[in-house]
Amino acid sequence: MNLKIGVSIKLLTASIVLSQSINLLSIQKVNAADFKFTKIADKNTPIPGGIGNFQSFGSPSLSGHNIAFQGYNFDNYDRIKNQGIYISTGLSGGLTKIADKDTLIPGGIGNFRTFGSQSISGNNIVFEGYGYYHYGNVDQQGIYVTTPINSALTNFVDKNTLIPDFTSKKYVRNPSISGSNIAFTIGEADETGYAEKRGIYANTGENGALIKIAGTNTPIPDSISNFDLVDSASISGSNIAFWGGALSSDIVDHQGIYASTGENRALIKIADTNTPIPGSVGNFTYVESPRISGRNIVFSGVSDADQQGIYANMGENGALLKIADTNTPIPDSNSNFHYFEGISISGSNIAFAGILEDNYYEAYREMGVYLYADGVLSKVISSTDTLIPGKTIRNIYMSNQGLDGESLAFLAAFNDNSIAIFRADRIYEPVPEPLTLGGTAVAGFVGFWLKKKKKKVVV
Repeated sequence: MNLKIGVSIKLLTASIVLSQSINLLSIQKVNAADFKFTKIADKNTPIPGGIGNFQSFGSPSLSGHNIAFQGYNFDNYDRIKNQGIYISTGLSGGLTKIADKDTLIPGGIGNFRTFGSQSISGNNIVFEGYGYYHYGNVDQQGIYVTTPINSALTNFVDKNTLIPDFTSKKYVRNPSISGSNIAFTIGEADETGYAEKRGIYANTGENGALIKIAGTNTPIPDSISNFDLVDSASISGSNIAFWGGALSSDIVDHQGIYASTGENRALIKIADTNTPIPGSVGNFTYVESPRISGRNIVFSGVSDADQQGIYANMGENGALLKIADTNTPIPDSNSNFHYFEGISISGSNIAFAGILEDNYYEAYREMGVYLYADGVLSKVISSTDTLIPGKTIRNIYMSNQGLDGESLAFLAAFNDNSIAIFRADRIYEPVPEPLTLGGTAVAGFVGFWLKKKKKKVVV
């Protein structure tokens, strides 16, 4: 065999051995998380199907690569000129109009006048829509859905829909969607406009018929009272979480977070004003903002001492877990959280906007978006960070549907009065393990062998 060919083969073999040795010795480990930020829309973004650019936004909702949000601009008298529901689809972030003030109300008369909350699941979007006022009354008010994106809007339910136990002067609001299942709140007002009757309804099941989840006169789990008020439904598959309370002299003296899961639709209590607060002293005095993913439920709770926190029940009948409260140090900060907003859940991951104030009367000193994943609380972005060069973050807003997996959508306002919607995607930087003593020896041996062979070739 030719000397050079033989040596080349041996050098190649040695290189493979060295490469495989280093690969075995450098097994990747996951480093601390970082995030990639993508701007979705700002004041320089033209309004799809409208005139001019966006000037303001509502908090965005996220599902997969799709982000739904409300957008506005104003006339010279600061009145809303353009308002609508819009969506950013795919990784390219192209914007599409779902509905605006020029859109005819499905099953109604005239165009939408304004919009309420929206919810998104994949390509399905549901939102509150309102028509024009006549003599102080809203003639058109309902919940509307588009499935999939760019298909015609349909009327899911409105104030004229026949629903048992509700006759006239009713309203529907706070829709939550999961796949094609939608949960919402219905209310009926008395002559003064006070909601004397409420219910949580959903269209779970194969036939899509509306079913009652809970309402006035429904027994409260682990209580001798019935619900007087229910609201804030959140749906995941066919599982539903909601807030409910009982009145005493027009004051809510018993309230809690409840869920409807399983085939029999039996209600279970997640937490109420008789539940001890995890990691604190005493019971909850107030609970709100339930969100559900699978059978995991997160909510906000307050103690007797006005201590606010975020708590979760991971799995049906699981023990309550404290995610963060006002005794929790803010990641990458020297202070504790003051209060929380925009709580969202996806699987076992939880995201929220956490806020620190100097005191009750002073402006925010620090705020940010934080992610709880794998038992670890980490910062996504805060007002101490630079999101856009040359700008300081003044405020951050999250919706209760701003998290999907380890990706988030949020709204940021800056010190120059600019505002923008961003998407944050979690990324990991692999870091090689240090070489062990044995690995160093192997690498050294192979390197020595290569040097010897190289010397022979030169000779």
